[in-house]
Amino acid sequence: MMKKFRRRFFSALLALCLLCALLPPSGALNTDDAKFPDVKSSDWFYEDLNRMYKLGIVHGHNDGYFRPDDPITRGQFITLLGIYEGMFTLTPSKGIHWAEVYWNTLNEARVLEKASSTVGTYGQLMEPVFPLTFESLEKPITRKEMSLLISNMLYNVFCKDMVKVNDIKSMIADYNSIDASYLDAIEQAYGQGIIAGYPDGNFKAEGILTRAEGISVVARLFFADRRVEVEDAESIAPTPDTSNFQSFAFKYRTMSEQERRLALFGNVNKTYFTSSADAANYMTTVTVPIWSLNTTTGVKSPAQINIQVHKLVAEEVKLIFQEIYNDPERFPMNQGVGGARFTDTMRHAWGCAIDINPVYNCECNTLYGYLQVTCGSGWWPLGTERTLYAGNLTTSSPFSIGRNPGDYGYSVVRAFAKYGWGWGGNWTSGTRYDFMHFSILPSGG
Repeated sequence: MMKKFRRRFFSALLALCLLCALLPPSGALNTDDAKFPDVKSSDWFYEDLNRMYKLGIVHGHNDGYFRPDDPITRGQFITLLGIYEGMFTLTPSKGIHWAEVYWNTLNEARVLEKASSTVGTYGQLMEPVFPLTFESLEKPITRKEMSLLISNMLYNVFCKDMVKVNDIKSMIADYNSIDASYLDAIEQAYGQGIIAGYPDGNFKAEGILTRAEGISVVARLFFADRRVEVEDAESIAPTPDTSNFQSFAFKYRTMSEQERRLALFGNVNKTYFTSSADAANYMTTVTVPIWSLNTTTGVKSPAQINIQVHKLVAEEVKLIFQEIYNDPERFPMNQGVGGARFTDTMRHAWGCAIDINPVYNCECNTLYGYLQVTCGSGWWPLGTERTLYAGNLTTSSPFSIGRNPGDYGYSVVRAFAKYGWGWGGNWTSGTRYDFMHFSILPSGG
């Protein structure tokens, strides 16, 4: 069920919003249809515009025109996204820009999250897709940036399962020329029926989003009945089984942003733990069974390991590892299992992510023109001896997790998915994977 919209207006924002002509001065529902001199009811975007207009989300310029072909700025676009019910920020505005409150809202909800060019000890670091500066928010938003924000809304806020679009390269003519760091987002937004290419088959990722396109995209995001059916898109999440136990990962999908923060951090203005001391009252150590493989003899034997996780996920983590242990495959995990750590702002810093056999299930990406693999402590270009099997580039390692049902190691993916946890190996574009990584987000992010 789609959540209700919350129209939130601040006095300082109102006057400026009239200038950018996206939000109405009152926030009241409109009973009449949208009427603009430069918009016809037969226009391709009219139904989306009309729905958003009636909800009081969209308004015309002071002269009564809508100007559908004008660019939509980053600040205007994030304002449309930021009105979604349950999303909020308590961070005080510094007067940087009239849309600053919405930048803070989306940043804290992980909607602006993008892989950075910086590689840390534990892999790729994250950063906002564009910074909080006046100049940045006044720039028109590009189609690739829009796709990233839409994709992040789908998976980090709506908690949708990821999809795979079969043979997407044949559907997007300029696919190979698109910045690789945006390909996953474009595939997901396309596969969910929210965005599309131009009549000539190109997506034009570097192109500027128009006001009409921006309104239509947000309407399709908010209203499932407005989305385009994509026949070649299919869910890549294993079918979950929730008959006997409701995990926190599944509960998280239906919670508001406020409920999520209160449950995880005890504070609606907090989005991650900064240190072990900061997280101490929320973490616990669970003891789980694993199989240990002697690589010399090939013999597997029972063992136990300890994992630090958030108390909210402790019970499901025990059940997940029991499932893996009981599976006939007896997948070995004696090459390291990591839980909570406080080196970034991501799901490990929530105590809600787990890495398995990191040297043999690496983070891989081609964000910078060639495939690289990080195995927890360094980077190796593809083709070096260390990475012949690492990151599941092949299945020659008994510690590597398989990518498809029936593959060796897929029992791990199946067990986590049963309790609502996603896997970084399911990212779809072939440009970035995190094979070691599982988290409570369906995307595995």
